[in-house]
Amino acid sequence: MKKNQVVVSWFEIVVENLEKSKIFYENIFQVKLESLDNSSGIKMYIFPGYKGKHHGAMGALISGKNLKSGNNSVTIYFECLNLEEELSRVKKNGGKVLIPKTGVGEHGFIAHFLDLEGNKIGLQSIM
Repeated sequence: MKKNQVVVSWFEIVVENLEKSKIFYENIFQVKLESLDNSSGIKMYIFPGYKGKHHGAMGALISGKNLKSGNNSVTIYFECLNLEEELSRVKKNGGKVLIPKTGVGEHGFIAHFLDLEGNKIGLQSIM
């Protein structure tokens, strides 16, 4: 990382029904989430990412005692190739679109949706 540069390195999405949420996100992004073993008592499924040097943030669904989903003030954005396609899968899998595909000038397009646990998630694409 260069001086005066801010890079998101990780994200966590708190869920209460981990298995149902895993299937939801696998269906939306057409990927497989892998279980991440740890000794903290928190269960996690990690999103696939680049190995070694990478661009972008890694992150996971997390679930554990005293962790509550929804009502968060952080929005993470997933980059996608076809924003409208991902939004259609959100609807088909029980999510709710909050902001449809919206232009943000030179930065492409964004959209927001609620997942099954009430987490607000952003999508971003250049097309």
